Amino acid sequence: MKVGIIGAGHNGLVCAFYLAKQGHKVSIFEKRSEVGGLCLSEELFPGFKVSTVASYFGMLRSEVSNDMELEKFGLETYLTDPIEVVMLPNNHFVFTPREEGSPAMAVGTLSESELAGWKAFWSDLGKAATLIYPLYFQPQTTQNQVVEILNTAGLDKVAKNIFSGSLFDLLHEYVQNPSLLAAAATCTPGFANKKGSVFGCIHHGTAKTKDEFGAWGFVKGGMGEITQAMKRSCQAQGVQIFTEKSINKVLLNDNKASGLQFADGQEESFDLVVSNTDPFTLFQKLLPEKEQPTIEQPTVSAGKVHFALSALPPFTLLDQIKHNYKGVIVSAPSIDHVIADSELVPQGKMPQGIMLTMCFPSTADETAAPAGKQLLTVDIHYLPATLEGQPWNEKNKQVILDAVLTRLKELSPDFESYVLASHVVSPGDIENMFSVRHAACWHLPMTADYTFEKRLAYATSYENLYLCGASTYPGGNVTGANGFNCAQTIVKQTSGKLPTAGARQ
Repeated sequence: MKVGIIGAGHNGLVCAFYLAKQGHKVSIFEKRSEVGGLCLSEELFPGFKVSTVASYFGMLRSEVSNDMELEKFGLETYLTDPIEVVMLPNNHFVFTPREEGSPAMAVGTLSESELAGWKAFWSDLGKAATLIYPLYFQPQTTQNQVVEILNTAGLDKVAKNIFSGSLFDLLHEYVQNPSLLAAAATCTPGFANKKGSVFGCIHHGTAKTKDEFGAWGFVKGGMGEITQAMKRSCQAQGVQIFTEKSINKVLLNDNKASGLQFADGQEESFDLVVSNTDPFTLFQKLLPEKEQPTIEQPTVSAGKVHFALSALPPFTLLDQIKHNYKGVIVSAPSIDHVIADSELVPQGKMPQGIMLTMCFPSTADETAAPAGKQLLTVDIHYLPATLEGQPWNEKNKQVILDAVLTRLKELSPDFESYVLASHVVSPGDIENMFSVRHAACWHLPMTADYTFEKRLAYATSYENLYLCGASTYPGGNVTGANGFNCAQTIVKQTSGKLPTAGARQ
């Protein structure tokens, strides 16, 4: 079969690899000048190599990585010690080293029972992640089946809350300490007081780096090295990859996808079309208006700010605890701010208690910044998809930079004197630069309303038209499972047989 794939993000590349492995003639068309989608590295500042959107490694399924032989094609990942430090209000913190043992923490009054509860909470989430990991390659799995699996394993607290409760609901069954609740709130892509946020935390807990389950790490050269390795793997299978090739529309013939029309007006016929775009781009821009699925348009997005620095700026708390500035560094707001912002941000307002996840990749990766310089990447967890009802643009995204700088100067009073340059990635940039409509980098929310069987199907209502992006099972992050599962669906529906992920071919 002749297959055309829209978008050379990681899932599009994964899908292309598995279809080409089965002997299909596959072509990928990418609007931008390089592959990667949101998983890319760019020289945003001279001599700096920046993970522009996706920043952290771990969610990529090892089965996919092994099948595509990504290490052979240049992928090099690494872990840091420590793992993470979460800086909390009132000069509290939770500091997690890589080696075995309890994290160092200062979280106010903490009883022995609450410390035991904190350990039990993370132990139970780790067990749940172990059970759920293999389900990423079983897209027929339902929420009810997940609950049954967890109950059978004795994880009744997690089972009760995973879809019907919030992360705070679950946490209250283990601990009451507000600083610990605030620390845990940073581990989920949703607001920790909202239904479905338990699964978001478990989802992140399925990470694996260097064969260490639950471990998040980094990529030498930035996250774009993942998709560059995928590109080389695909090309070794005969996949044709075309960049700067924008799609105008999907061609239809009697409700069947029959080809693609490009922005220059040229057309090409395909037996099958696969879209790695978000569903809003596909159904609202590339297809006729009729028969569009009803999809909730996300109101919450995320953003980033990158800083080129003259040196490491001293963070007061980090120096107090003798931190080496490696690994993940989190600035967490209070739980009151999390709760308040869960109402404000969907209304188009900036968060009152900004939640930041940061890293200095240049402390461990010499390719990240010129000698003597440092790179700081800052993720902002929750931003409104539009600001006060207005689209994000070059002028109003200064609001993001100002909010981040305000918080960074609280943590590091002299921070601004170290800044050589900054680069903001706003929700508007996610939409306009990367063609992700409504600025939803997960395509659909990672909530109970959109997980497992409630994610979009790979096969659309149009024959021979498929979805492989983050709107499908199992959801967002750089897992590659969506691309694999879509390829598996296509091969099954065209009377072929695809090996299971991780099988030697």
